[in-house]
Amino acid sequence: MERRLRFADLQAANIVKNRVTLKNWIEQLGFPPGQLTGPNTRTWGESEIQQWVDNRPTAPKPTPVRKSSAVAVRAKRMHMKAEMVPRPAPASTGSEPPETNAVGERQWSSSKPPIPR
Repeated sequence: MERRLRFADLQAANIVKNRVTLKNWIEQLGFPPGQLTGPNTRTWGESEIQQWVDNRPTAPKPTPVRKSSAVAVRAKRMHMKAEMVPRPAPASTGSEPPETNAVGERQWSSSKPPIPR
């Protein structure tokens, strides 16, 4: 009789780490769905798991080559140009400190009197 493996056995054998990954493998990668042997228990035959492991590809994934997109290059150039251009002085807001006249009284440059505090 074939030995039946539970989820804990799959974890102990380093086949799968969590239930979400197991569910995704069953749906997308052809992992054997196993059998429900109880209301909350799923088991797999040892031979079907070994067959799935043996048929998996063994070559490592190729390292992806990062290409700099035209948008990223353009943004970098714009940033470099912005650093080189001197910034203009800020515009007058009308809240400059008051000037004093010959007598020493404060005179505001705008036509509105200052707001009392």
